[in-house]
Amino acid sequence: MKRTKIIVASIIALVIIVSIVIICNHFFVKPTAVNQTESITLSVENDEKTSGFFGFTAGLPWKSGELKLKVNSCEIFDNLSEVESMSDEDKKYIESTHFFTKADKKMFGELDFMLVDITVENVNAVFDKDEYMLVNFFYPMSREAFYENNVSLEYYLSECLYFDKHRPLSELAKENYKNYFSTKYENLAVGESYRFKLGFYIDEKTAESNNIILKIGTSNHNKYGIVLNFKENTND
Repeated sequence: MKRTKIIVASIIALVIIVSIVIICNHFFVKPTAVNQTESITLSVENDEKTSGFFGFTAGLPWKSGELKLKVNSCEIFDNLSEVESMSDEDKKYIESTHFFTKADKKMFGELDFMLVDITVENVNAVFDKDEYMLVNFFYPMSREAFYENNVSLEYYLSECLYFDKHRPLSELAKENYKNYFSTKYENLAVGESYRFKLGFYIDEKTAESNNIILKIGTSNHNKYGIVLNFKENTND
């Protein structure tokens, strides 16, 4: 009789554990990140299908279908002036739009500039009727912040500040730089690939840790990402 009770209790405990796992998988969405050497294919349909009970989607900026994304390289520069591929006009624009106070500098120290080279391939994605699509749906985060959804004041990681294939700044100025991060949909036709670079500021300590994930998507939910592998600039 005692043995039977133990077996029954064990079965009940196992059922409870399995139920908890199933419920957690249904209600909560686990973040997923691939290595920089890998590509990641994302679809709006699968994003919605795996949104869980609370509807945690990544906020992919296309209407339906799949895009394949790949980080080709991630280069770290000691300062903005070292980025030789960037024009002086671009550097001035970045400095004018990036707000980093004396208090910020006291807290985070000196900043490096991070340049991420990305390729987007349109597998079968469909876009909205607007002429342009914003490409700044990437955001760098520490591993801890990405997986635990916990933003720490120990790190300084800016939003996207630079897009190498923007339209002329003189043209963008007429519309208050509204479409600075935009590319025409004709550059993203089905079967075509589009390569570009995005720039961010990052504090030196975090850059040295090489511990950053590039989050994908415009929502507040950390769902998809790419683990960055920093390459230090050597222009010496």
